[in-house]
Parts: sequence; C-alpha cells; structure tokens
Amino acid sequence: QTTDLPDLFNTINRILPAHNGHWRIQNEGSTVSAVISEEVSTEVSMRIKEKADVKIVRDTDKCWIQAEHVIGCYACAAGSRAEISCFSQNNPTIANVKCGRHMYAVPCSPSGQKSTLRFFSDTAQFRQTCAVECGQETTEFEVNGILKYTGSIWTSLYRIINGNTTMHDEVNLPDFSHLTGGFLTFFKTGIMVMVTVAIIFLTTYVTIFSCCASVIRRGIWMVVKLPIKLLFKSISFVGQIRGQQSRYKAPRHIV
Repeated sequence: QTTDLPDLFNTINRILPAHNGHWRIQNEGSTVSAVISEEVSTEVSMRIKEKADVKIVRDTDKCWIQAEHVIGCYACAAGSRAEISCFSQNNPTIANVKCGRHMYAVPCSPSGQKSTLRFFSDTAQFRQTCAVECGQETTEFEVNGILKYTGSIWTSLYRIINGNTTMHDEVNLPDFSHLTGGFLTFFKTGIMVMVTVAIIFLTTYVTIFSCCASVIRRGIWMVVKLPIKLLFKSISFVGQIRGQQSRYKAPRHIV
C-alpha cells in the first residue's frame, strides 16, 4: 500500500537495465550505455571522393564448427545458448557465422576455440542451420535442442517492480504444438507397448494352450482307460478264481 508504482515505472534508474535480444541497456553513473554480449561482424561502406589504391586481402583458410545442443528457454528474455568450438585449418583467425538473419564473429584456431552463440526462439523445438566462413570456403553446421518454458506472470511482475527488466513480452503462452506432439508421441508409444504385450501374451497363451491341450487329452484318455483296464482285469481275475473253485469242487470217481 505504501509503494508508489507509477514512481517506480517513471524513474529511469529503476527501469534500467533493459534486455532485448542480444543487447542490454544499462546505466553507468550519469550515462546510459548499450552492451552486446557477443562479438559481431559489420559491413562498412566508405565513399571516397579522391582516387585511391584499394587492395582486397582474402584469407584462404578453412574453418569448421562443432556445436553442442542448445540449452535455455523459449519465449523469454534470457533466450538460449549453444557452446561451439571453431577450428581453422592453418592459422588462428576470426570467422563469420551466419545463422538466419543473425551474424556472429567467433575466434578460430587449429586446436579449437570455444565460444557461445545466443539464440531467441518462440517455440520449444529449436533447429537452426548456420554457415561459417573465414576465407573462400563456407561450411555449414546445425544447432538444435529442446528449450524449456519459463513464462510466469508473477515472476515478470516481480522483475519489473524491482527494476530488473522492462520486457513486456516475457509473459507468453507455452508451445502447445510441442506439448501436443509430446502427448501424441507418448500415446503412440503406449499403444505400441500395449499391442506388443498383447501379442506376446496371446502367443504365450496359444503355445501353453496347445501344449496343455495335448497333455489334457492324454490325461483324459488315461483317466478313461484306467477304469476300463481295471474292470477287465477284475473280470478276468474273478473268472480265474471261479475256474479254480470249479476244479476243486468237481466230484472224484472211486475205482
């Protein structure tokens, strides 16, 4: 209740520093300066009224880059970054890296020089094809990765009130296409697992049933056959006993 919000927003030294993409505006005492986090390459055009001898020196070196996966967030002021290692074939040099409409200047050497490239994306799935040039030859490399969602209205309001940022577009909705794709992938994987388990279970059941059916048929036949055998043996045994008794009871003739 005691905080004057309009005064906080209208005071320049409380609003700065301001971040937007690759640059940062900050106050240094009574002055305001703009700082770029990465090295950049620029094109310079000169108009000369007098005649002049111009020499064009072109390096014949060749450079290539090994890039790691990009990490960071999407739809955020901090952006994402990718660690790269630039190699040159002959001597240490500075290479121009072009990624879409962004250009960077990175150091290269035969043993490799590490640098950081910063990107800004509005989607979770990031994939960018870049070209590196330090002479007449141009080589390409790819930077890709899955970015995180860090948008929060409460975090943004807290940063704005405390003067840490003036980014009004920090509050963004998540990438629903990436969420939908992840859900569909999970759903397809679940269906495939269920179908595989069902096929394995059905195959096992049919195999066990076939083996058990043969055993059951043999068991039933033995169960049915055993009483019949016992019955015939009993009848045969009774017949033998009666035959022996009839011989013992037969009358003896006196001569």
